[in-house]
Amino acid sequence: AAALAAADPALALSALLAAVRDPHADVRKAVVLALLPHGGGPGPVLAALAAAADDTDADVRAYARRATGAAV
Repeated sequence: AAALAAADPALALSALLAAVRDPHADVRKAVVLALLPHGGGPGPVLAALAAAADDTDADVRAYARRATGAAV
């Protein structure tokens, strides 16, 4: 996810959106952090961040809520 965050957003976005459902919480955290700059972006980004705001991992939820501007 960190490498994708550094890549061209147009190329990396679909991979990041898919990785938000990764079984490993550390990957999901990295994905949400990579999506932070795109929090106000296209609908799929907001949908992925909204889904991450209900994640089973507290850090993923907090990062996602920060990205969408929701209360943590």
